[in-house]
Amino acid sequence: MQSEQERIMKLISEFSMGAPFIFVPYKWMKGNHPREPADLVWACNGCIILMYLQRTKSYKDLIKNTRKCHDAIEHNLRQAEGWLKEWKAGRTLEGQNSYSSFTIPYEKYKHIVILSVIECGDAMAKYHHSKTIKLGVTMCATLPLSVVERLAKLRASIVDFIAIVHNTLFSVSEQAEIDALAAVSVYQKQVWELSGALRIWPERVDKRFFEIEHLLHGLRYPFPKMQPNIINNYPDDASDKACIFNDISLEDFLKIIVKSRICIDAVKDWQSLLELGFILPSQHGVVCHHLHLQNYDFTLCALPKVGPPELTKIGIEYAKKNSRRGEYEPGIIIFYLGIVQPGFFTPLMIIQPRNRASTTEMMLDAWYQQQYNASG
Repeated sequence: MQSEQERIMKLISEFSMGAPFIFVPYKWMKGNHPREPADLVWACNGCIILMYLQRTKSYKDLIKNTRKCHDAIEHNLRQAEGWLKEWKAGRTLEGQNSYSSFTIPYEKYKHIVILSVIECGDAMAKYHHSKTIKLGVTMCATLPLSVVERLAKLRASIVDFIAIVHNTLFSVSEQAEIDALAAVSVYQKQVWELSGALRIWPERVDKRFFEIEHLLHGLRYPFPKMQPNIINNYPDDASDKACIFNDISLEDFLKIIVKSRICIDAVKDWQSLLELGFILPSQHGVVCHHLHLQNYDFTLCALPKVGPPELTKIGIEYAKKNSRRGEYEPGIIIFYLGIVQPGFFTPLMIIQPRNRASTTEMMLDAWYQQQYNASG
C-alpha cells in the first residue's frame, strides 16, 4: 500500500469513519494486469463508499493546474466506472482489516457512494450528477484532500460528510477548494452552537472535554485499551456500538459530551439539578438525563453511590419512560464510561435506535429520491 493511502486510512479510521469498517480492497486481475477496485472502502449502516485518491503537483501555470485537476477527477471516475462494471458482472469486492475480512457482492448494500479525493494546484469540490445517474449509484462526488482531512480531524462521521456534500454541492455543483474549506468551518461553528458545546467551552476546551471525548471516541474506534466497560452488548449488527457511534453526527456527538460533562459535575451540586433539568430519584441518589438525538434515544444515569445492577434497572426504567416510542426494547447497547479518576464517577449510558434503518441509510434514501426526481 502506498504511504499516502496508509496516512489517509489511519486519519479517517482513527478520527472519523471508524476503523472496523474501513479496508484496502484486494486487487483483481484484468488479463495479466492487476487492478484496484478502490484505494479505500468503507462499509457500514446500509452504505458502502468507494474512495479514490489522486494527487498531482501544483504548478505556477493556472491553466495547467486546472487541466491537472480535471485529469485527476477523470482518473478517479474512470477507475470507479471500471470496477463497478466488474462488480455488477458478479465479481466480489474483497479485503480485510485488523477486525475482520470482507467479501461483498454488488447487491449487498442498499447505497453505493463514489468519493473521489484529489490533491492538486486548483482542486475543487464537485458533485457529479450525470455520472451518478449513469453509474446507477446514490452519490458520486469529488472532495479536495484538505476538506476530507479537516472533516476527519473534527471527528465528523459519514453523516456529516453526506451533509456537507448536500449543503455545499447539490445546488451549485462545484466549489473552489477555499470555499469548500470555508463551508466546513461554518458547519463546525453551527454544530458547536446547536449542541451547546460553545456555551460550556466558548474559547477553548478543557481537560474534562478531552477525557470524555476520548472515552466516547473509543466506541467509534474500538481498541481494547480504549474500550468502555460494556454491561450488555448484543450481537445484532444494528445495535453494535461502533455502528451506532459511526451513525451519529458531530452535533449529536458533541451533545453527548456536553450532557456527560453536566451529568458528571451535577452530582457535586444537588441544588443545581432542577435548573439543569435532571430528574433525581432521591431514594437512589441517581442523576438521570435523556437526549433525543437525530435517530437515537440516549439516556445517561450517574451514580455517586448506587451499584451497577441497581443503576442498570433504574436506567432502563428511565429510558423506557422517556423514549419517544414509549418503550424499552431488549437488544440495545448499555455501557459504562470507565471514568475512575478521583472526584469522578461512572455514568451509565443506554442507546435506543428509533428506527430499524440507520441515520446514514435514511439520509441517503432522501438524497436518492431528491436526485432522481430532479433528473426527471
